[in-house]
Amino acid sequence: MDTGSSDLWVPAVNCQSQACVVHTQFGSNDSSTLQVSQQKWQIQYGSGSAAGLLVADSLNIAGLTVKRMAFGVATQLSNTFAQFVQYFLCHTNT
Repeated sequence: MDTGSSDLWVPAVNCQSQACVVHTQFGSNDSSTLQVSQQKWQIQYGSGSAAGLLVADSLNIAGLTVKRMAFGVATQLSNTFAQFVQYFLCHTNT
């Protein structure tokens, strides 16, 4: 979860970017209540970019459920997002 931004997005199952492949991906088989729109979104960070489609679904975090929460599914991610996973894996071995 990105706590430095107010934007919520997750990698989409149809994303073929290297960064999507190394993360858990989300799609219609993961939720019976997912509503996919054709509205596109895009965001640019200092470390990369993400783009895809807007969707809506029930979102539950720590027991709080928001129904029909709008968020993005990323169909394109900059490769810099793959590097964050590699960094984390290299620095969490105990």
